[in-house]
Amino acid sequence: MKLKWTLIALQALLLGGFAFHHWRTGHQVDAYVQAITAFEQEQKRNPAEAPTAWLRSPLLVQIQDFVKANGPTHEQENTARLRENPCFEKLVARFYAQVRLQDVKSALNERLLMAKAAQTQTLGPKTDPPEGWLWKLAVDHARGDHNLAFGLIGVCSLPGSNISWTEEEGLLRTERDEVLKQVQALSREVASNASEAEEIEFIVKSHLEKPVCPAASSKMYWPRSLGPNYAISAAALSKEEDRDAHYENVVHSAFSSCLLYQKGMPGPVIEELQERLRGLQRAERMCHLLQTAHVQADTLKMEDFDWTGGSVQSLLKTLVSDPRMCEGGATDFSPELQPLADRLCPVIRNQAPTTKNTRELLIASQQAFIDLDTALFVRMHPQWRLTPSCDTADGRGRLAGLLNSAMNVRCPGGWSPARCVRVMKNLESWMRDDLYQADQVRAGLTFSRLHCAGMGPGVSPLANACKVVENP
Repeated sequence: MKLKWTLIALQALLLGGFAFHHWRTGHQVDAYVQAITAFEQEQKRNPAEAPTAWLRSPLLVQIQDFVKANGPTHEQENTARLRENPCFEKLVARFYAQVRLQDVKSALNERLLMAKAAQTQTLGPKTDPPEGWLWKLAVDHARGDHNLAFGLIGVCSLPGSNISWTEEEGLLRTERDEVLKQVQALSREVASNASEAEEIEFIVKSHLEKPVCPAASSKMYWPRSLGPNYAISAAALSKEEDRDAHYENVVHSAFSSCLLYQKGMPGPVIEELQERLRGLQRAERMCHLLQTAHVQADTLKMEDFDWTGGSVQSLLKTLVSDPRMCEGGATDFSPELQPLADRLCPVIRNQAPTTKNTRELLIASQQAFIDLDTALFVRMHPQWRLTPSCDTADGRGRLAGLLNSAMNVRCPGGWSPARCVRVMKNLESWMRDDLYQADQVRAGLTFSRLHCAGMGPGVSPLANACKVVENP
């Protein structure tokens, strides 16, 4: 009997310990999130005074690298790091020159002169390049210093970032010349005429020589570029062939998590902080999308406009095939079609500058109408109050729950089944994207936890940059 009560007491003690640990972790993260939110609000109110906010918050000073890496000024922060550390800038130039070279080599091997835009394929042991190539390349350039390797990846962990650097004259000249010879041969084989071949060669040559962050199509951002164990299931992509895998979320999570591991912060705090920040950023984007859609839906009086009808779709396809018909006042339509054109043309004009062909413009225009309807639908939810929800951090934090519950609301009377189904599928897509991104962040966290090294106080993760540059 005594043993039984001893075991019960021990179990209660362990449960109490776990509960206390969970409460303490949540309490720490609450403090960090409040500090981050206060800083972001000050940054919006008074950008000129925002930098001094770091000094008024010891919590922000502790995690300022992490906040800056995830904030709207991350490009300026990375550019400043390069300018302040010429040795690191040289390493960055050498590393990303190899990344660009690898992209062109892969394109040649696949008989494509640019990488595919959609990351719907996953790198494997026998692909070109193989899984894990990015991390191996970074560690090789950092001479085994994992923290320095994370720094290299972190400069362009978000594709297309507006960051540039100075490259050494003649960098990879021999390798580039050899690849350009292969490009020249293949371009003349696949091009329809000499002029087109020369244009392809010029584009690839410029790509190799331009010291900027890679585009989203780079193999740097393809699933498993960090390794075979750091990618989530591609099931979420199976129904949308043209949708990118957005593996950059894994790459960026790995880098930004390492900034916290380097400070010696406990793993559970890092995990919850990443999840909270991801949720806030997601809600911020959703709020912006819904607010924009509300304004446009009101302008177009979308409540009584069913854009899914056969006559509307027929006119939409006609206008998309020649967007010039919507230029100016768009008044050259018959009395029956003019009211429809007045609804369709503003959306088409808004989408046309960002699309490349008729098919893309049609899809983008249809999606715009779906988003407008989704905004109207969410606004009908009895708990939804757009302005108070989006004006505060707490309100944005509750947004995902409101969207989830909005999926249980019946469609408005008068809406066609087609219109209702498209909105419900759109909401489901938003929810699936949220879960998908959460899995990506966790995959990056796992990679960072296993490969990032803690450092002593005051030690820079880039401390070995000059040593590595001087001893290649």
